[in-house]
Amino acid sequence: MKIGVIGLGYVGLSTACVLAEFGNNLVGVDIDQRKVDLLNSGKSPIFEYGIEHLLLSNLELERIVFSTNYRELTDCQVIFIAVPTPAKPSGEADVSYLEEAARSLAKVLTACADPRTELVVNKSTVPIGSWNLVGSILQRMGVNHNIYVASNPEFLREGSAIFDTFYPDRIVVGSDNEKATALLRTIYRPVIEQDFVPPSWLPRPEGKTKVPFVVVNPVSAEVIKYAANAFLATKISFINEIGNICELVGADVSSVALGIGLDHRIGTEFLNAGIGYGGSCFSKDISALISTAQEYNYVPELLIATEAVNKKQHLVVIRKLQETLKVIRGRTIGLLGLSFKAGTDDLRDAPSLKLIRELKRLGGIVKAYDPIAEENFKTSYPEMEVELCDNALDCAAGANALVIVTDWPEFKTLPLKEIKNKMISPVIIDGRNILSRSFAESYGFIYRGIGR
Repeated sequence: MKIGVIGLGYVGLSTACVLAEFGNNLVGVDIDQRKVDLLNSGKSPIFEYGIEHLLLSNLELERIVFSTNYRELTDCQVIFIAVPTPAKPSGEADVSYLEEAARSLAKVLTACADPRTELVVNKSTVPIGSWNLVGSILQRMGVNHNIYVASNPEFLREGSAIFDTFYPDRIVVGSDNEKATALLRTIYRPVIEQDFVPPSWLPRPEGKTKVPFVVVNPVSAEVIKYAANAFLATKISFINEIGNICELVGADVSSVALGIGLDHRIGTEFLNAGIGYGGSCFSKDISALISTAQEYNYVPELLIATEAVNKKQHLVVIRKLQETLKVIRGRTIGLLGLSFKAGTDDLRDAPSLKLIRELKRLGGIVKAYDPIAEENFKTSYPEMEVELCDNALDCAAGANALVIVTDWPEFKTLPLKEIKNKMISPVIIDGRNILSRSFAESYGFIYRGIGR
């Protein structure tokens, strides 16, 4: 099948590469010429495990091509729209990119004498109730042949996007049309049946068989997407609240999380206390869900509290530094990690950015090391006065304290003896609880975790 993808970020590029791997012919369109040129040369503009392997192999097989020209989409049977929908200052989702993508697509479809497109699929996270936005734009702009519109929300984790595309927990389709549903079932058949030959570098999880194919109406599909992210974010804020209580009463939140997580009704995932969530999805989607509820004069108090707890949690490290160092002004603080989570170079809503701004406001000197995200940081935040280091040892040199901000695997095995010798004062604030307190203290460190 020939398939188009509009928008080549984490979702669009991961979708395009995996569907090409299944033997489809893919056309990826993006308005960023630099990104398109990079992709056609076999280089990914984002850091995502496995994506360049798929990109190169499918470029060599001529199963995937990238362009800024929407006319390349007119002979695609199915077109996915995967453009960003960032939050406005009000908290509402900004659908301007989605509207522009739909208008650009409508222009080429109306100008084409015989377009092949049968289905347009929205993978972008849009405000609840706007599932027909794309369809109405196509109709208003005179697309006069039958094109179905469906919703197919994504549930990808950055850093594991390719894995999640090959081996999802479920595929959700929002559609009121049987033909549209059948087309998507055909596209996803290898994933549903799990009968494809898995890549050697990304084996199929043991016991992974068929993937549920959930068909609901379009509005329900949109709510599923928002509700899933809201629930996970709430779980994180919940364990951070418990962690803060644990510190007051002398308990260890890691033990508490294990004890409650073994209850199958709760589960162990997303019960890691720390400095709060970041990234492009949780805060944006909760804000959009709150905004939608308020449009109907409903106050979603639990969601509001989830966001409030997270904003406060981002700065719990500052309090711990002040308690330990007393004065931050003139002190050098080393940050281990910049990206909002391990496995990605994404800095959107990263806790590190809030920490840097607050440390600078308090007169601190900031050094940082991240194994992947430093180039993105230099490009995106040139105004921030941060000394970027080549490794953790350099970041520790001359520091009054080290803060573990991102849970990169290499930070779990830090050479603590060498690090202590390079620091002015042996203070570690473990914002991800990835080190053993007793292990750190055995090297003479003052160790402060979260909820411990």
